[in-house]
Amino acid sequence: MTWFITIAAVASGAAAVAAGAGATAGRRVSMLTVLIGLATLAVATFAVLVLGIARDLGLFGIAHVLYLQAAVAAPIVGVGLLALGRRRSTSVAAAVACVVLLVPAPIGLWATHVAPFRLQLDEHRVPATAVDEGQGTVRIAVMADLQTAGVGGHERRAVQELLDTEPDVILLPGDLFQGDTGTLATEGPAVRDLLARLDAPGGVYLVEGDVDSTVRLDAVVPPNITRLDDQIVELQIRDRRVLIGGTRLDVTAPTADRVRDDLANDDGALTVLVSHRPDTVLHLPVDSGVDLVVAGHTHGGQIALPWWGPPVTLSKVPRAVGAGGLHEVAGNPVYVSTGVGMERGQAPQIRLGVPPSIGILDLG
Repeated sequence: MTWFITIAAVASGAAAVAAGAGATAGRRVSMLTVLIGLATLAVATFAVLVLGIARDLGLFGIAHVLYLQAAVAAPIVGVGLLALGRRRSTSVAAAVACVVLLVPAPIGLWATHVAPFRLQLDEHRVPATAVDEGQGTVRIAVMADLQTAGVGGHERRAVQELLDTEPDVILLPGDLFQGDTGTLATEGPAVRDLLARLDAPGGVYLVEGDVDSTVRLDAVVPPNITRLDDQIVELQIRDRRVLIGGTRLDVTAPTADRVRDDLANDDGALTVLVSHRPDTVLHLPVDSGVDLVVAGHTHGGQIALPWWGPPVTLSKVPRAVGAGGLHEVAGNPVYVSTGVGMERGQAPQIRLGVPPSIGILDLG
């Protein structure tokens, strides 16, 4: 499907150039030429969407079509009509319009080939509730949404930078591997070996994410990682007793309710609730006493617009919370990771305004 979308974008751009050139044959390139080209591009885009939907193109695939039509097809129209204008002459307005059509190309190159790999450490100090015992802080490292189809420099760097922070506990809020059965067979062992490097005194804990089928988890999760399926583990880290509760994907399940209730009712320990989806925080009472909720899932929207933020986060939490970072919802601290990887499959594999990150949370 990705190849179909890419070829369609190139063909759409070429068809739009040909239509503009044919409609104004023998005359200079004017705004009419540009408008005819853009109209042809719009018709071609609609045709690609209809054909794609007939071939099981989903929501992410539709987004991919629109992205490539903007980042590839539109610049092709701009370049083609500018080249045509060198032979026929071009009006000033048409030249300006063609230059504007080129703008999405460098943005697309950045979003596809540079921004997704500009990994950052996202560090926060999280105060504990007053009734917690102990005085020291517990360093929690969060690596969410690795969502890889193989191991490369980006994935190795993420693990190394996490380990360099010397965390007491490592949390993996789901979505480890996203690839088909064949890719899992060839790349799964390398992912497993990479995750086997994760080590912390308090342990490494995983909750399932949207792409984490049983087959995938069995293939890529090494023995050093403990999976929490609506379960709580108790740790002793220096002078701190720590309870970490992890819930399955369905945050509305009765078993997830019990995890949240048990954490909220413990007054002596540092309590951490881990879920793939940040919506779990919406099921906590106001000022529940849970010291920290950790989640992933949103990728920070993966695209954020200036002064607006992410148009979509696929979560019911407030958009500012889904955008990532440390926030508070109804008196409950919640950290939403922007993730390390990207949505794969039919989706455009891009980041724009939302860098990938490793979360470092000093709780206490």
